[in-house]
Amino acid sequence: MNALLAELTELIGPQMPAVDRLFHRELQSDLACVNTLVKHVSRFRGKMLRPMLVLLAGKASGDGEMSDAHVTIATVVEMVHMATLVHDDVLDEAELRRKGATINHLRGNEAAVLLGDYLISHSYHLCSSLESQ
Repeated sequence: MNALLAELTELIGPQMPAVDRLFHRELQSDLACVNTLVKHVSRFRGKMLRPMLVLLAGKASGDGEMSDAHVTIATVVEMVHMATLVHDDVLDEAELRRKGATINHLRGNEAAVLLGDYLISHSYHLCSSLESQ
């Protein structure tokens, strides 16, 4: 199983770091407190399975060529996923996620909801940058 995952990951090797860069660039704020929250929640991104699946689907469809749009869509999916995790932690009153303190536990529900909304709004903004085809 690990060999298969490594083989699939190799197919989208250049795009995964691009997703990471776009994620961080899009969520960069002029407000230090927002950057601190984004940095904290970014630690819980895990294996980035959803962006990998988006990129692999893009690779499998058409001629297999990857574009910036594929990276953008994969980043949008990761942002939405992170937002749902932050909001879910509020609903569940969770104190830990992957052995780390949740935003709502550290900063309260209001900060966590606002961070989740920040992630969602930036995912919409990023998605709107795509050309319709």
